[in-house]
Amino acid sequence: MTHRIVTKASIQLGIRDRERRAILDLTLRPVEDDTGRIVLVALEGLDISDRKRLETQLLRCQRLETIGSLAGSIACNLINTLAPISGVAKLLRLQLTAIDDDTHEMLQLLESSANRADDLVQQIVSFLQGGEGNRTLLGIKQLLSEVQQLMQATFPASIEIQTCFSLDLWPIEGDQTQLYQVLLNLCLNARDAMPEGGILRLSAENLRVNVPNHLGDASSGRYLVITVSDTGSGIPSRTLDKIFEPFFTTKAPDQGTGLGLSKAMDIVESHGGFIDVFSAEEAGTQFGVFLPALMPTEPVAAPS
Repeated sequence: MTHRIVTKASIQLGIRDRERRAILDLTLRPVEDDTGRIVLVALEGLDISDRKRLETQLLRCQRLETIGSLAGSIACNLINTLAPISGVAKLLRLQLTAIDDDTHEMLQLLESSANRADDLVQQIVSFLQGGEGNRTLLGIKQLLSEVQQLMQATFPASIEIQTCFSLDLWPIEGDQTQLYQVLLNLCLNARDAMPEGGILRLSAENLRVNVPNHLGDASSGRYLVITVSDTGSGIPSRTLDKIFEPFFTTKAPDQGTGLGLSKAMDIVESHGGFIDVFSAEEAGTQFGVFLPALMPTEPVAAPS
């Protein structure tokens, strides 16, 4: 008696346990004998979880690239729209000398609001169009001030933003756009960790690190330390060691790509620094960005 395999059928099945979710490609292969009677059904299973995950991540990156291009165009159009609003408000204040104080204040408010909106959009355009590797001598206070203004303009009122900057922060050599990206990513993560509100604290200080120390990646020397902390949900200890891995995320598929912290780490390490993180569930998270500091008399290397 001979047997032959008839038409097969394939299905994909998702299964989940406490550690991970797996996607299996199952193939059913009925086997018939000479009389056409099915005598056996063979089941083959292939774990395609990694392939599906990579496909999903690729689609997310493509969508982000498209959104980035669209955001740049929208930002430029907004700048063109805001310019006449600010200009007309200023002209009206100058030309309408007989208006009462309330009208004068309203026109001034209109002009200042348009200017603030223009500054915000300019920051976004600068971030989107920023070049790679433009290392200059940076006083970090201006960068921190821009990040603070962006948070105050866009974060929900339920999140209290606190800042604490030392008076005489050491300068650093760095790329302003890249460091802006690092801080913005950390602040956005802090915001997402506090959906019901909380406190986001942005601080900066000078620090001398001596070896030995509790910071495993640190060399001895002077560092400018920028700290972003929140009172959010915290990071589970079982995943804390994975947060800087590319594409690793604890967020829902439509809320994160898992690339933000990985890119932040790459940028900081390219500046000769490192990131230190402390977190506990329901006790918040603190990221410390350590950047090698220069004393004011030290020369800055020319951009390569």
